[in-house]
Amino acid sequence: MKNQYVADINDYNKYLLLAGFSRIYDVIDVCWMLTADDYGRDGTKTIYLFDESKRKDTLIYDYLKGLVISGAKDVSAIENGKIIPVRNYYHKIQEVPTPPDLPGLLFLDPDNGLEVKSIPLNSPKSERYVYYSDIKPIIKQGCDVLVYQHYPRVNRGEYHLYRTQEIKSRIGDVSVRHISMGMVDFILIHNLTDD
Repeated sequence: MKNQYVADINDYNKYLLLAGFSRIYDVIDVCWMLTADDYGRDGTKTIYLFDESKRKDTLIYDYLKGLVISGAKDVSAIENGKIIPVRNYYHKIQEVPTPPDLPGLLFLDPDNGLEVKSIPLNSPKSERYVYYSDIKPIIKQGCDVLVYQHYPRVNRGEYHLYRTQEIKSRIGDVSVRHISMGMVDFILIHNLTDD
């Protein structure tokens, strides 16, 4: 996540989804996996905020619109705005607590999504991904994980199958659910060993 992405259409969809999950999970935490703005074009898709037909949640929509109008695109504005029921926010994966302080659901918000073979851990650009070595211990402690994942330019059905198989082989006994919203695949990973 970059501050420049705040209030983008993908950001809006993220908050709608988290608001929905708050009806299922008593405690939700968010790890922004914050990276520095690059001042590129990503994060500029805010035209939806001026189309009332896109207003699915009045509180979230109006708040994000206010941020865009004021130019206050920063994750701290989301944290302070309390537009979604989140217990704690963390900027980096290393800040996520250990049991017993883990939430029921931890949302991980990397720039791109799950690790890819071409970008090994601790290499340049690796901060834009979340790695299975980060997720596995969290899942094993009974915390569900939701990951923000940009779709690659491939068939989505085939991608879902590939990614699901990879997650299960790397993490273990989990269920995987893909929630498609535009160009983003929100991947819910649930530990089955505690059921």
